[in-house]
Amino acid sequence: MTAINDKAPTIVDGLEQRRQAALLAQFAHNLTVSAREVYGTQLEGPEQLRRYNEIQHLLSAHIHALLTGDEHRYPSGVLFDALVEKAGKDATGLRLRELVEWAFSLALTQEHLG
Repeated sequence: MTAINDKAPTIVDGLEQRRQAALLAQFAHNLTVSAREVYGTQLEGPEQLRRYNEIQHLLSAHIHALLTGDEHRYPSGVLFDALVEKAGKDATGLRLRELVEWAFSLALTQEHLG
């Protein structure tokens, strides 16, 4: 999933702050949709949902910082690197990384930036 690390920060940084927040909020919403695939799974479900929650935590904090003008937020490149790190590198993480990529790509089209 290096594509999200390569393109997302540039796209996000090219927008004014309210549009960044709107794009990232749509991205976060799309992640909640993708998280539904884990409902009812016994083995990996709780761990994958925990990772989703960590990703949502980072995204929502960044959106809040954008909307309140907090300049102490992570740069976009660091944010997206952290999202990938939270997903993990094991099989569960690889699937989650695919879904993160999907959710961001969909947000781009929904915000007419794709």
